Amino acid sequence: MAGVITEGMTDEVGRIVKLGDEARDARNWVLAAHHYKSALSLVPEAAEIYVQLGHSLKESGDFAGAEAAYLHALELAPGDLDLHVQLGHFYKLRGDKPMALRYYRRAQARGARDRHMLSYLASPGVADPLDWAARNSSPDVEAAKPGESGYPVFDFQITSISSSRKEDEAVLFSARVDLDRITKDEFSYLVENRNLRFGCQVYSGSSDTEVIASERGIVSEDPTSPTSLIVTFSLPVALFIDKKFRLVSMNCVYDGKFWFSDRGRPFTYAVVGNDKRERPDLFQYYLENFNTDRQT
Repeated sequence: MAGVITEGMTDEVGRIVKLGDEARDARNWVLAAHHYKSALSLVPEAAEIYVQLGHSLKESGDFAGAEAAYLHALELAPGDLDLHVQLGHFYKLRGDKPMALRYYRRAQARGARDRHMLSYLASPGVADPLDWAARNSSPDVEAAKPGESGYPVFDFQITSISSSRKEDEAVLFSARVDLDRITKDEFSYLVENRNLRFGCQVYSGSSDTEVIASERGIVSEDPTSPTSLIVTFSLPVALFIDKKFRLVSMNCVYDGKFWFSDRGRPFTYAVVGNDKRERPDLFQYYLENFNTDRQT
């Protein structure tokens, strides 16, 4: 793998970047990320180092950190063709088809010919009519844009949670979200343009006093309901090395604040784990096995 271009950098930065490259080539991802962060403290505008930091964090299982590094690199170098391809790869790995399609299509439109990208775009069923990325790239998205007075207060409820499953270096689980007083297209517009997002917090013990990780959920269509969405969360498998199960909570953030956390209702909290046992009622499992420090 090629190293970071160090032309124009100071000798000290070049030395640190070289250490990062060596750790990366040895697949010591945590150490590589440490060196790249050290280099960025000296040259915070170096987009190519942010890319390498994103690679290292992704390989170490820190998906949220990797996403932030890639997107910051894109802010610094918006015309970088390969970066669009890499973001497509990243979101494909996360299972976020709409975002993967967005960056792959942008890269393809700019002339990229990456074989993995082209193979993915040619896969049957990838760009189906319900795909949010396809819909949001069309002029019809303006119809969902709020008027001058904005949207009325909307509501949602997390109604069910899937069993967790392990895929590669991540543990995945999904929540079904029922919408109220807002359409899917309006919700999609807020996700794309107003930074509305679902989040998941992971706790160290049996109560919600110490957060050890936070992840952003991936929103997709629920083909079984016109008023529901599916939010998928991907947690690094490293979180489950010392514990088979972790207590998690889910929330919604809109315009920089908690919009409606659904706290205290069933399925606000859940227990997810790195095994294959079925948990048809994760909330009940939470009450029976984790709820030792709180009154219910």
